[in-house]
Amino acid sequence: MRALVRDEGRARRRLGVLADSLTLQVGDLTKPASLRGACDGVDSVIHAAIANMHTFAAGRGDDARFLAVNAEGSVALARELLRAGGGRFVHTSSTASMGTPDGEVASEATPCKPLTPYQVSKRRAEEALLELHERDGLDVVIVRPCLVAGPGKDGGELLSLFKMCRRGLVPIFGGKTQMRKPLIDVRDLVSALLLARTRGRSGEIYLVHSDGDHTLGEILEVCGRLVGTTRPALRIPMPVARLASAATTPLARLVGISPPLSPERLALYLTSRHIDISKARSELGYEPAHQDLYDLLGSTYLHYVRTGQL
Repeated sequence: MRALVRDEGRARRRLGVLADSLTLQVGDLTKPASLRGACDGVDSVIHAAIANMHTFAAGRGDDARFLAVNAEGSVALARELLRAGGGRFVHTSSTASMGTPDGEVASEATPCKPLTPYQVSKRRAEEALLELHERDGLDVVIVRPCLVAGPGKDGGELLSLFKMCRRGLVPIFGGKTQMRKPLIDVRDLVSALLLARTRGRSGEIYLVHSDGDHTLGEILEVCGRLVGTTRPALRIPMPVARLASAATTPLARLVGISPPLSPERLALYLTSRHIDISKARSELGYEPAHQDLYDLLGSTYLHYVRTGQL
């Protein structure tokens, strides 16, 4: 296997003994010339790199950075694969590319409505890669996971969730806790990506998650038990939430920071996400092995504790 890294020394420190079994190729997605040769001699690429910022970031420069890495960088790597002679390009996208879709059930056929800079960048990457498929014959398969849990995670929304649960500060807007909030274990995501590499139909998109049908209330209950609190949440009346969103968002964006509660974030919170993964099951043979919330969240929590993040 070959790994594309920006800094070989840092990569070796992070990978440990695993680095000895890899060929490390130094390159930067935002600098296409640095990718020259990265795909020579490979039969497939699993692309999982993104701009490492919050999903709802909307400060100064966020639009440009998200697009440069998530959209343009993905296309640059795909073009390098085509230049090298081709092979399968498995693109790790996100349900974020769909925005907040209409309807009770979302599938690969559901129209995408991305709003935030991150969401837009992920959707633009999908569109550009599918265009390369149609125009230049790129053999691409797109996998859309939801929020990823499991061991090995650094930072992210789940770390913030555990920290807020510990303080009893997870906001519950309007008392609503029955919305479905799908998760996927990182081990199941790896399985889906490998299946897409060998079984996916070129030019297709596949949605994947744990199929645990978890609600926000269930997630908060498990998080509360893991961090040792019986009151992980703070209830906020809906009118107060809408007022806070309307009042703080323009000011936050004016000064170049991410708003604490943007209208997009509030809308996503209130959305019950029932995502159909039958296409991945039938065409990839995907079957999630990690559905229990204590497994999904517990392994994440233990990793955070063991690595000193909590």
